[in-house]
Amino acid sequence: MPSSFTQKVEFWYPLIMVGLGLCHQVITQWAIFYYAPPPGGQVFLLVGQIGAAMVIGRIVDALSDPLIAYYSDRARSSLGRRKPFIIIGAPFFLLSFVLLWMPPVQVLSSLNFLWALTFLAIFFFSYSLIAVPYLALLPELARGEKERVKLSAYQGIAYGVGGGLGFLASTFLAPVMGMFRVSLYLTPLVALTILWPAFKVENKTEGLSQIPSPGWISQWRSVGEDRVLMMWMGIQGLCRAAVIMLVMLLPYLATVIFRISTFEDVSLAALVIIIAGSIGSGIFFYRFLLREGVDRAYQSSLFISGIALAMLSVTGFIPWNPQIQGAILISLVVGPIAIIMLLPNAVIAGMAERRQLLKGDRQEGLLYAAQGLVIKLSIAGASALLSLCLHFGGATFQAPAGIYLSSLLAGIMLIFAFFLFLRYLALKKTSSAN
Repeated sequence: MPSSFTQKVEFWYPLIMVGLGLCHQVITQWAIFYYAPPPGGQVFLLVGQIGAAMVIGRIVDALSDPLIAYYSDRARSSLGRRKPFIIIGAPFFLLSFVLLWMPPVQVLSSLNFLWALTFLAIFFFSYSLIAVPYLALLPELARGEKERVKLSAYQGIAYGVGGGLGFLASTFLAPVMGMFRVSLYLTPLVALTILWPAFKVENKTEGLSQIPSPGWISQWRSVGEDRVLMMWMGIQGLCRAAVIMLVMLLPYLATVIFRISTFEDVSLAALVIIIAGSIGSGIFFYRFLLREGVDRAYQSSLFISGIALAMLSVTGFIPWNPQIQGAILISLVVGPIAIIMLLPNAVIAGMAERRQLLKGDRQEGLLYAAQGLVIKLSIAGASALLSLCLHFGGATFQAPAGIYLSSLLAGIMLIFAFFLFLRYLALKKTSSAN
């Protein structure tokens, strides 16, 4: 199948990630903190309750991926296989993003648990309804590693822009306006970034009727028999668990460890370091990716980010400004984590292309769903692990051990993923030789 890679695709296709990244960043970063803040805030739920709601929402997200992928791969319509799912999922995605921040009872209540659980489940299900078909377009739009990496890099940049907008809006506007009003004002932007590209990007359907559509069981059996793919899935599970723990820890790190309750509390030196360091780290690792290739860049990113996250667990113990220590470590991991987050889509697109050449199938959604299933289950596990660490270890000024333990575990996960990646490279080499 010829490539559909054009300048139009380069611009419109990644734009959807802005909306997805913005909403995901806000909910991942603030849902637990919003419902179960440190002492002094309005408590709607206990940490364990909102943590359980997050875990269940993630499980719904993970289990929905294979179902959505199956029907997306088999769909035939005038809009193509993928667009109808994106268009249907968008309204539910936007509505749940807003309503999550409207707990019905303004005190600690089990009704708030049901409310949070419902809208987190809807949010994550509709996220999959958009993301799985959207990602499955990548192998159709880009051919060869260069095109795939380029488009995946644009995806990563767009996701980072969305995540950054979500972080800034929720961090600096929520204390003044409240999370509900912030989410309400962000919704038109999110709707624009999701729906406009969905209609702009072409989704060609020629020849799909002649391509066999294997059954559910045979599809998943073929995935389980692919040893290279399964090793990759294990690596992704560890990576995403570590990254999501870091994201959910950021409010606790900022308020408890770095002693930042308002923007005025941020030291100028720390602000300069985190802005300049993050930009420099991102540019350096992107250039490293272009120069050294996917495997070397991913391997280096795993090692550096693992060490840096583990070192967060001793921030504050060293007799030096904890804000400066944290700023250095966090800015250091920006580039590596960007590589970890953006390359998997390109890798899966390459695997889909290889399967099409070897087996003649067009089950792109299946591969992205398989990766998504592993990632989301690992995120659910990470959410549960973080909740346990914060509950039993503490997340307050007087008892911050849960925060330190969580950052240490996140670093260990990435270091373990580094060693698994070395095994993956050897396995891939052996598979190619055969």
